[in-house]
Amino acid sequence: MRRSYWIFAALVALATGCSDGRLPIEGTGTSERIANAVDEGPVPSDAEFQFVIGLTLRAPEALHKYIGDQPFTGDTLAPDDFAEKFALAGGEYARFVSELRAQGLTVVATSAGHTTVTVRATAAQIQQVFGVEMHRYLDNQGVFVAANGYLRAAMEVVTPISGVVGLDGEQPWISHRIVNPAPVPQAGTKCQLSAASNKGLAPADLQALYGYAAAGVAQPGSGETIVILGAGGGPTANDLGSYVNAYTLATNVANQYHQVLVDGPNRDPGQDMDPMGEYGENVLDAEMAFALAPYATVQHVLTATNYPGLFTDGISKIVNDATLSKAKAVTVSYAGCERGAQGEMTVLNALFAQAQAQGQQWFFASGDTATDGCRNGTGNKIITASWPSSSPYVVAVGGSSFGTTVPTTATVTTAEQPWTDAGGAPSEAFDKPAYQTGVGTGANDNARDIPDVSAFADPNPGVCTIDSATSTTGTTFGGTGGTSAATPMMAAIWTVVHQSVHAAKGETDFTQGLATIYTIGKGVTGTNRSTQAWKDITTGSIAGPGGGAGGYAAATGFDNASGWGTPNLAQLISVWP
Repeated sequence: MRRSYWIFAALVALATGCSDGRLPIEGTGTSERIANAVDEGPVPSDAEFQFVIGLTLRAPEALHKYIGDQPFTGDTLAPDDFAEKFALAGGEYARFVSELRAQGLTVVATSAGHTTVTVRATAAQIQQVFGVEMHRYLDNQGVFVAANGYLRAAMEVVTPISGVVGLDGEQPWISHRIVNPAPVPQAGTKCQLSAASNKGLAPADLQALYGYAAAGVAQPGSGETIVILGAGGGPTANDLGSYVNAYTLATNVANQYHQVLVDGPNRDPGQDMDPMGEYGENVLDAEMAFALAPYATVQHVLTATNYPGLFTDGISKIVNDATLSKAKAVTVSYAGCERGAQGEMTVLNALFAQAQAQGQQWFFASGDTATDGCRNGTGNKIITASWPSSSPYVVAVGGSSFGTTVPTTATVTTAEQPWTDAGGAPSEAFDKPAYQTGVGTGANDNARDIPDVSAFADPNPGVCTIDSATSTTGTTFGGTGGTSAATPMMAAIWTVVHQSVHAAKGETDFTQGLATIYTIGKGVTGTNRSTQAWKDITTGSIAGPGGGAGGYAAATGFDNASGWGTPNLAQLISVWP
């Protein structure tokens, strides 16, 4: 029996008491990282921490049925409606928040869906309320701070809690952006497949690759919103403006691009990720969104750090905010590892389920280390899936390549292959969801398999970007890729499909979620699979653990190398339910 983290279970162990009268909070405690680290002792008592408390859902079975029926009903909820149907009742939620304040904790944010509370506290307050000390640890990844044991609390605090994110020393989520040693950009050089040098995929190349001309969508993305979740500093208006001008995209950056800061400006520790690395990721995400949905509104939500606690706060913000929650697509190019993430899985999956119920689909990069989803700098040599792309409620986006033959703009429809480094693997944490039953080479593995679909990700030749961290001249250049490029592309295409199928009929609240990808995939048959809604990838493979042998090969239909394949916008629109 594989390990399963039951998303909708009430995880509080009330039967086991503690000598001080506190009860343990299930899913918290010393992580695998702490087990392999040197304990350097307690942090100062006035050191402050921010973390997210997840709350148990009230009607998980009903929620499961609601989401399962959505492909047929198209129903969606607002966050407060979600709370009324599936989460803590208003009075219970208010009492819990009041109790946190009574215990001396600072409530930073509540959630309209009653699924989370964001809290700030000092080390002394954490010890008083949860019975643990916050310690400084050292391992081969650097210095980190974590609770030195299982969190415990009084019954009135423990009872509603499903998990706590931000106190167990989790690794930061890592960007899945890859920068290839590209040709040095020259003044006046145009980055596009038709260029004599400095090739990369420009917006026109991407639109040609994914069937935009045949789709004939007027003003792609118009009336739609794409939300990007990132960390650190967002792209400047100058970079985005230079990009849309260079490629004559009909995008008004001032009106269509907005930044939303969560927990203040960038305060990411330098040892985990260079701030300009975060900047490059944020630029890539925004430019790929506009490349394929140039008329869309982009809301860029930027957390102050790339640690899971702050990212969870950002996720809750997007799912519960009155404006952001209405977006049909959210793209995230950062990811962690299933191993060691058990404490956050219940909290985040409840938020992703809430998003599905509200008609919002999340897209996560499947990773850039092939089957080694838990990359640690040297390779684990073990097949592992990245997280949260392995969540059964999000679309895991893999990566494609042209192999050794780089096409021109005129031949960009050349058959794609899996990008050898694109993430793909069966989950160690989640059983196979109903929508994956009976599909693909992993039909009998009893696991959630990723990726679901793919888009172009190979950094050779990469996509065209303008990034002032690399070039101050406004020159565009290629060589940037990774599943960080593919994921915002898929989110943009999703919004264009929604615009064309549902919004065009006035069905602005109507939604089709992740299961629809599989409904369409199962319906693609015959010898012309490569021209249908999901362009099937049947040759090539992704690498095995550590970059060697033992990976996954592409096959007819669904596989762990590329999922269902890459999108064909015109065909997707024609067969979308």
